[in-house]
This record gives sequence, structure tokens and C-alpha cells, in this order.
Amino acid sequence: MNYPRAPITEAVVEMRFGRQIDRETIEKATSLIAGDFFYNEEEQIFNIAMDADVVGKPPKVKTEWLGRKLSSLERTDLVFFRQSSFVCSRLAPYMGWDNFREIMGTAWTALRKHYSQPLDVTRVGLRYVNRIDIPVQEGDSIDIDDYLNFAPRSPQAFELPMLGYVVQTQRQIDVENDLYLSLLSSAVPSPLINTASFSLDLDVYREKNIPKRDDELWSLIERMRSHKNFVFEACITESARELFR
Repeated sequence: MNYPRAPITEAVVEMRFGRQIDRETIEKATSLIAGDFFYNEEEQIFNIAMDADVVGKPPKVKTEWLGRKLSSLERTDLVFFRQSSFVCSRLAPYMGWDNFREIMGTAWTALRKHYSQPLDVTRVGLRYVNRIDIPVQEGDSIDIDDYLNFAPRSPQAFELPMLGYVVQTQRQIDVENDLYLSLLSSAVPSPLINTASFSLDLDVYREKNIPKRDDELWSLIERMRSHKNFVFEACITESARELFR
């Protein structure tokens, strides 16, 4: 279902590689689409080593280049060309699957164009993070079961309200396509006043026999999206849906 006030705070597609991509390929791929983004930044990691046996000796700092990060002016559309992975992300407000799919498809095509070998994809994942905001007044308590079908269960002997929770499961959801689901829900701080919030984090993934052809790869991602939508609808109640309409 399409909701006018969809609770999506982040949508992510990630592809991990078994072999690292060379820097030259990443720089060339970046140059093809950099004009579509406002920011073009290097990603680096700093490793600091200190010798505890020598007093006063300055630490050794080693810089490791990871890849490139492209982002829109509002920092809501992001593409990461990394040596070990390709990541495309959309932050709130979510503009719909077609818009997200177009951005990731353009970026992926740019990477494929400049890589002479078949990309060794070892994991493909589609993740959607949702934040469900419930208006409350001071002193009100929230029953999570009113909004989620995926929530913690407490003994009836507990009389006082729950102050926080974390629930996570992992399971296979599609044997034919070898798809798995990681499902996480927790209470989260709300950025809104007079509001209680909790997250519903869905990650559908596959870790072996990843298609080599692009058309088969995108077909797989479309199936992953269908599973994600089905799981989301199964996890929420009608009261939650009313919040999104």
C-alpha cells in the first residue's frame, strides 16, 4: 500500500563484493554521475597505533582509502562506491520506489561500465527502517500491541508499563530464491514533542548464488521488495495504518 505519511526513515540497497574494486574504477564511475549530486567526498578510515612502552612517543596514524560518497544537497540521496561494497540510500522524506530505483540503477550502471571483470557480489540486501510516531499526552501509556503484531510479550504479573524494548528475529522467508529476513523492533527517542516512537527495521537479503546478469539481479531485488512489503503489512495493525494515512 502507498501511504501519504509513510513512516520510512531510510531505504537502503547494499551489494557486497568478494573481491575489492580498484580505486581507478571507482573514480571513473564517480565522474559519470557526480554531476547529479551536490557533494562528492572521499571516504577514509584512520588507524592510530600507540606504543605503550615508550613514554612521549607520538602515535602513528595510517590513512586507508575506502571509496567515494555522493550525496544530494539535502543529504537525502546517497550513493557509496566502496572498494568492498556498493550502497544506495534514501533518507526521509521517502519519494517512492521508482525514484529510488532510478538513482541506484544509474549508479550501478556507472560502476559496471568501468569494471572489466564480472562483479563478485557475495551479498545483496534491501533494508527499510521505519519509525512509527504515536501522539501522546503527558502521563499516557502506549500499548505496543495496538500498533504492532511484532512486539515483546511480558508476564501479566508486571503491573507497571514497559520503559523500553528490543525484539529481533532472523528467518528464511523464500526457499526458492534463498531469501532471508532480519526483523528488528525497538523503542526509540522521538524527535517530536508529545510523541512516543518505535522502530520497525526490515532487512531482506541473499548471501549466495547472486545473479551475474543485471536484469536477473534487479528482478531479484524486486522480489525482495515484494517480500519486504508483505512483512511490513503483516507486522502493523489498522491503528498503525491510520497514522500513515
